[in-house]
Amino acid sequence: MKKETTQVMPLTLDGKPDKAINLRAFLFNREGKLLEAADVKDGQASFSTTFRSIRDVRILVAPADEANKNIDSIEGLSRYKPYEPVFTISPKGILETLPIPYGYWCWWVRKHCRVSGTVKKWFDISGFYEEKTICDVRVHICEVDRIRWFIYRIPDYIIDKIRFELVAQLPHIPIPIGPDPGPEFVRSAPQAASLAMKPAQAHNFTTSRSVAIAKAQLPAHLHTQLQSASIIEVRNLLVKNFAILHPIFCLWPWWWPYFYTCTEIAVVTTDANGRFDVNLDFWDCANDSIDLYFWVEYNINGVWTTVYAPSIPCHTYWNFACGSDITIWLTDPRVLWGCHNILDGEVLWVKTVGNATSVTHIKQTDEWRLPPAYGTTAFVGVANFNKIGLTDGSYYSSPNTYGDFRRPFGGGLNLIVQFGDGFPNNGAMYYRWSYRKLRNALLNSQVTGFLPLTDGISKGYTYIDINGHFQANSVPLGPVTVNGHPNLFRIPPANLPGANAPFNVPENFPHWDQNTVTASFDSKSLAGGDGLYEFKLELFDSNGNMVSVPRNVYQVPDPATFIPSINAPNDYLYLSGVNANAYKMVMRIDNNPAQGEIYKVQILQGGVYVDAASDCCGFVKYDPAQINNSNLIKIQFKAYHPFNFADFSFGVQKGTCYDPGQRSATDAASMVIGDTNGYSRDSFWIYSKTFSPATLLGICLFERKAAFAEMLTVQPLSTDGTYQAYSNAGTTVAFAIEPV
Repeated sequence: MKKETTQVMPLTLDGKPDKAINLRAFLFNREGKLLEAADVKDGQASFSTTFRSIRDVRILVAPADEANKNIDSIEGLSRYKPYEPVFTISPKGILETLPIPYGYWCWWVRKHCRVSGTVKKWFDISGFYEEKTICDVRVHICEVDRIRWFIYRIPDYIIDKIRFELVAQLPHIPIPIGPDPGPEFVRSAPQAASLAMKPAQAHNFTTSRSVAIAKAQLPAHLHTQLQSASIIEVRNLLVKNFAILHPIFCLWPWWWPYFYTCTEIAVVTTDANGRFDVNLDFWDCANDSIDLYFWVEYNINGVWTTVYAPSIPCHTYWNFACGSDITIWLTDPRVLWGCHNILDGEVLWVKTVGNATSVTHIKQTDEWRLPPAYGTTAFVGVANFNKIGLTDGSYYSSPNTYGDFRRPFGGGLNLIVQFGDGFPNNGAMYYRWSYRKLRNALLNSQVTGFLPLTDGISKGYTYIDINGHFQANSVPLGPVTVNGHPNLFRIPPANLPGANAPFNVPENFPHWDQNTVTASFDSKSLAGGDGLYEFKLELFDSNGNMVSVPRNVYQVPDPATFIPSINAPNDYLYLSGVNANAYKMVMRIDNNPAQGEIYKVQILQGGVYVDAASDCCGFVKYDPAQINNSNLIKIQFKAYHPFNFADFSFGVQKGTCYDPGQRSATDAASMVIGDTNGYSRDSFWIYSKTFSPATLLGICLFERKAAFAEMLTVQPLSTDGTYQAYSNAGTTVAFAIEPV
């Protein structure tokens, strides 16, 4: 049996670095569990852990870093590109090994890189687009591994397949959006959706190359070399020409796991202006630049959720210019507008319902107008309908034309207000929302008394704990009872900590959004059901008494620009001379779902229409002599909402064909309020239209038979102010026509 060693390993470098490199040796067991870490002092590492044989342990050497003091596995060292020496035990118990090769220790030269940037998103608020910064999001910064470090770990057969794929490529390779040298993203100028998408200037790149017609060509000499290269030569060619190959590999996701890996080196949180700024340490053999990739998390209902994580090969900042500034653009619809400037003085700005519907884009007066036409096809035989209480909002996956007030509200509703820094004060310390019903769903008068909105409200904030990490907490706003006055809610101060409880929070660096959800309620719980409601916002003093304030205290968004705010018009106020007793607004509530159904195709027989197929198989047989009879075949479907607050889209697809003549005849899209494109709607919301077999067959007329899919989507128009309130109804069925 071998005696126990003294566990001392002399360590030297093969060559001399410009600056001394602090080293740390890590002793692992054969299963990869850390036994001990020892700093290299006076050219040697000393282990107190004893072992009997070199077969019992593994030793890895890496640069000493604060972050790797606490690693517990070999995997935790991967970022540091560790060296594993081959060693023997001398008769005196010394762990003997050769000097560490230059090819390893050159990667351990510590370098620094400052990275700063801003996280932004475009927001659509009732048709007005605002470029806003996003505060309190986590930006994860990852170092993309250099190919020359891992190229020899890629299996030979993968290298050979890549060579074959590159050689087989056409001379020109299309460049996708987001290639080298930086993540060149495309964003539109959202003020006009019809404008062409314009590429943003790339990081450290004066002329953007994110153009669909741009081409990249594999250099002829590289193409020739790859054709006859050995596996070793292919590896060297890939390393040497990797920058040229980024745009090509970006198109090939099946190779990404082999060529694109990254290690997280920092996580930063954006400040109140959506900014981040951090100094990074990294290690590199020859370069003073670093390849960086970013992904972003956003707190959704207390859960940190990934909202930005594009592909690494197409969105890496290759050779990042340290000290430069970047912009990360978010598009995830779950990311809300949350960074705002403080308002000066005693100002109460009633902004939105939800996060995307300006209160000045809710029709406050009766307006009887025809519903809009879709395309060039007008509705037929449709009465006017009243726009009062409806919004013209357009939302994610639920578009609308601004100025077209036809959307009611439904589901859970949030009423968002920003209070100026003059609040709270003894003269206005509390607020209360209340509501009353004015009309039923048919807009017949049904006036009730006011009832308070009593669901509890808390306002969240973030703070930094003793470990320097961001945490979250909240302050309850109400309801509270003050001197016998119930259902009041505290006005929050602009900044934390506040002077008085419960706003005098104890945590370090507390911060919250200037917008406040002042009421949050389920519209289905309103007493009275669907219909037209008035919502009233009042202020109360420190004793709980309702107060009247100068009318210019109440502000609303400019209907043409959203920002800046304007004094609330008379339609929004309960006036008392030059003062206002309360803010008010009307909203139409509708919580009815949409319905959609497609019926069996019918055929004309003996002057009446009957189901063309007696079973579910869907075969429609017709008399060839009737092939041009425009009344022979009837298509029917139901697109229903009891008060017409829904859109429908109906289409008929023939096999795999694109037949514009047939589609123009069979397809329709409109509100569910009347006739459209030859489809007649009856009182049960059933649409029907007749066709000749020839019209349906179209480009398949020669075959005299074809198969079809009917597709129907009915989209309810109710909104919670941020999104469509209820899901679509829809179905797809099939049929086929053939001669008898």
